[in-house]
Amino acid sequence: MGIRAAGQEAGHAPRLQPVWLVAVLWLVTAAVAFWAVYFLLDHSLVPAAAPGASDADRSLNVLKAALTVATFAGAVLAGVYAYRKQRLAEGDARRADAEQLTGRFVKASEQLGQESPAVRLAGVYAMTSLADDWPEQRQLCINVLTAYLQIPYEADPTSQHYVHGEKVVRRTILRVIRDHLRPGFSSVSWQGNNFRFEEAIFYGGDLTGARFMSGKVSFHRARFLDGEFFFDGAVFGGARIWFTEIAVEGGVVSFNESTLDAGLLNFTGAVVTDGVVTANGFKRTGGELVEDTLAGTFDPAVRP
Repeated sequence: MGIRAAGQEAGHAPRLQPVWLVAVLWLVTAAVAFWAVYFLLDHSLVPAAAPGASDADRSLNVLKAALTVATFAGAVLAGVYAYRKQRLAEGDARRADAEQLTGRFVKASEQLGQESPAVRLAGVYAMTSLADDWPEQRQLCINVLTAYLQIPYEADPTSQHYVHGEKVVRRTILRVIRDHLRPGFSSVSWQGNNFRFEEAIFYGGDLTGARFMSGKVSFHRARFLDGEFFFDGAVFGGARIWFTEIAVEGGVVSFNESTLDAGLLNFTGAVVTDGVVTANGFKRTGGELVEDTLAGTFDPAVRP
């Protein structure tokens, strides 16, 4: 979903009837009401002229009462105008908010593409803050952060593809994702959103204690090349998570003390070469676990 589409769905410009149409309708209504009240007053409510009083006096009383009704109708028209003016002002405010949020998105995206690692880190925090403030486009902001991790890079300083400070930036992205999936670590939860890490390259990372209660998470064909990547104490409570065809080529990927309560953990086609996958104290009380090539890594004694 694009930014413009989301803004349109949010109804930034209120759909109001044309002014001339509203005015005509209310004038017709006022005229009908005036005639009806005048007729009612003339034939029922205003008594006949007292002895010695002329019919002109009675007609004047009827006319005064009818004018009172007309004044009321005018007040109603003024109220309609005020209401429309307020609605337009609210629409302008919402459009201003949308433009401000879009501007923040553009700026944060530009920061993520800068050469300086400090500026890229600022872009990570700016995009994170925007995701918290913009629920309608939170998934888009998350997609930008995870897409950053999918861009290939080298951690070896002698490589021509090495980018200074890149490891810190990428670990920061994982940390802010973790904190938004852990109770009490962020004022805004990202539960229910999707996270795509397909073909990402990891030199360590930390999702300790994250709770994956809903949504979809894909590490399909991700590569864990070095360092330690922690899923320790994570709770898989309903999300569908794919570690299909991952390659653990170095370091440790740890699921120690994590729990599968519901949802899916799929390790089909996972390959471990120079690294290791550990799952000490892993517990499964429900859900679906597909180990395939990692059979035996997750303690079978605690399975239902």
